[in-house]
Amino acid sequence: MKKFSDALAQDRDFEFLGELFKYKLVHWSVITSIVDDGGRNGKDPTATEQVQELIDLIPDFLDEDNDGPARMKALLGGKDKPVPIGQVNALYEWLLEVTSGRPTEQPSPSPGGRGKTGAS
Repeated sequence: MKKFSDALAQDRDFEFLGELFKYKLVHWSVITSIVDDGGRNGKDPTATEQVQELIDLIPDFLDEDNDGPARMKALLGGKDKPVPIGQVNALYEWLLEVTSGRPTEQPSPSPGGRGKTGAS
């Protein structure tokens, strides 16, 4: 018998910027909101808006134990200890991957054609 619950991670703890957090499974609408227009009336978001959207969504993935969402908001919003944008993006992609059960990395491209053989 296929037991889908076995596919869910049991250890949900992770470290970010020296602090420990626990992620939670989120409602599917949180994940699909990422690809939705988000009420921007068809306008492409600026880079600042895109990063702010990530920062606003990350706490939604965190368990409320030990004030996880509030601590993450403080870390990501702190001007005294800036967080590199690459770390914000990496955390967000990882949270999407572990909560959706699907990898976010793009597959590496396959070389075109059949390649060379001894006869060619």
